[in-house]
Parts: sequence; structure tokens; C-alpha cells
Amino acid sequence: MSKMELEIKAGGNCSVGRGGVYVYEGIGYKFKLTADVNPTHTSHLMKPSHIKILNNSTSLTPSSLREQIVSLWFSDENDDVRLHRNEVARVRRAKISAKLKKKTRKKI
Repeated sequence: MSKMELEIKAGGNCSVGRGGVYVYEGIGYKFKLTADVNPTHTSHLMKPSHIKILNNSTSLTPSSLREQIVSLWFSDENDDVRLHRNEVARVRRAKISAKLKKKTRKKI
């Protein structure tokens, strides 16, 4: 999302709806996560495509509302997931690099 100002306000709640589905409610909108997203997973990056709008009484289009929901509700978690994934990748690349150096030394 670009550096545009959010039109929706922080604040809202989350409740468990029918079938154990989490329903999130903000001022003027209500949404849930799509079926392929488990809200208890800590390694999942939330994207606008993971949002199903249930009610939209804001002036925003559904597409821009989804983008703003991700930015407002899930940006901190997304940042944490990105940092963790980057650290895991750094460690993995360091191990691969160390193995390659070790093999190169044995050949010489």
C-alpha cells in the first residue's frame, strides 16, 4: 500500500461467529478471513486477498478497504513475520555458505 492516509480508524473488536469463524468489526465495516487463512498461525503474511468483506458502510471501495484493513489491523504482525523469515533465511544461507567453503578447502 502506498503512503496514503488511512480513511478507516483504529479500534474495533473480534468475536467468534458461526462455525468458529473469527469476525472482525471496525467502524463502518465488518470482515472475516478467507477459509484458507488460520488466524492462529504466526508465520502467515496477511494480504488483502485474505479478507472477505461482510459489511461496508464506508465510502471506500471493497478493494481499498481490504488494503486499509491489512495496513491497520495486521501490519505489526506482518512486520514480525517478515523479520523472522528474513532471520531464518540468513541463518540458512550462512550454513550453505559455510558448507561450500568447507568443500572448497578440502579440494585444495
